[in-house]
Amino acid sequence: MDLALQKKIRKESLKYFKKAGVVLTEEEKENKLQIFDYGTGDFFKVGLIIVNFINTSRYCGKYLLFFPRQSAAEHFHPDVEDNKGKEETFRVLWGTAYAYIEGEPTKNIKARIPEGLENGFMVRKEVILNAGEQYNVKLHEKHWWQAGPEGAVVLEVSSTSRDLYDVYTDKNLNFKIY
Repeated sequence: MDLALQKKIRKESLKYFKKAGVVLTEEEKENKLQIFDYGTGDFFKVGLIIVNFINTSRYCGKYLLFFPRQSAAEHFHPDVEDNKGKEETFRVLWGTAYAYIEGEPTKNIKARIPEGLENGFMVRKEVILNAGEQYNVKLHEKHWWQAGPEGAVVLEVSSTSRDLYDVYTDKNLNFKIY
């Protein structure tokens, strides 16, 4: 991803955080606003913005930003050495987010599966979350996300984050952080 696109994405991200009432420090804007790209060639279809404001050996807090209809790839959090996989609670601060988890598939899901990546978005039990609503991802549960048509800003509270160890359903995705 070239620097001009990164700059554009960061600038646009700040508008969404402002809409959600999320106040970021200058340090967070400059050094902690991370662009997560999955190497699909279309960040605005599959990708997200993360601002990780705390990550200790016991817990983590971060803001997630999804642009309109943007998806986070299906994955789960494995055990790492003697540590259990990550457990997460997601609370929507602004917009609508569609969570997809293991279980009985929902017939007509709201999400639009990214074309050509259908094999990477397999779990289809839908949980629709509006501002103020939350979902707790179970230990080792496969999940993926997509924002509604206006986008979504989400607060994540979890056990320690080890994003580099996440296991993706689509093995062709190459996870990059900018």
